[in-house]
Amino acid sequence: MKRDNNLSDIPRIAVATVDAKAYYALSSLLNEMNLSFESVSPYEDINSIVQLIFTTHKEKKLIKSRKVLCFEDISGIQTIAKEMIFSRLFSSGEDMLLIGIDPGDRTGIILFYRGIEILNEVTLSLDKTLSTLTNIITNSQAKQKVVRIGDGDLKKTNYIAGRLFEEFKELIDIEIVNEKGTSKMTNTIRFKGPKDLRSARIISLRRGKRYQGDSSR
Repeated sequence: MKRDNNLSDIPRIAVATVDAKAYYALSSLLNEMNLSFESVSPYEDINSIVQLIFTTHKEKKLIKSRKVLCFEDISGIQTIAKEMIFSRLFSSGEDMLLIGIDPGDRTGIILFYRGIEILNEVTLSLDKTLSTLTNIITNSQAKQKVVRIGDGDLKKTNYIAGRLFEEFKELIDIEIVNEKGTSKMTNTIRFKGPKDLRSARIISLRRGKRYQGDSSR
């Protein structure tokens, strides 16, 4: 998948709040996302070159004519918070959430939003895999949601695909991806993280066969 967005070219960001709890949470999230920001007071004039401001509902009324995200609106699921932030920062490109899954005893899950990785997680049970995916897909505001599942463990692949299809139907596109060659690629491509995540990244980059439900049902 082409990654069009360069995090070094993002608009200027500021955190404008005197609420210590909100400031800590917002600054921690932005640091985790490798997004630089300025710390400013909502009671003072904010430099006009700042294009996205993080604050609280109470302090929002102090900030005029800017893009604003409030702490209370992004304090839920961290992955969705990241999606909301990147949707404000980048107006061009596909508004797409892309999920790569490598099923197995340890299931690797990778999420990209607008080509930027916003989650990498390894789950140890199918229940945890499905609860994680369901929670994210339900809350995501992306216009397009694509789920690509590797076929290395076909029983688990079909189970995950079937459950997601039952839950979301036409709201998501599910593809079953041929995993042939991914094991070799994980050893040669410099992806970070454990093998489960490296495989999930490769799966996310491959187009697969559209899953349309279990015809035997």
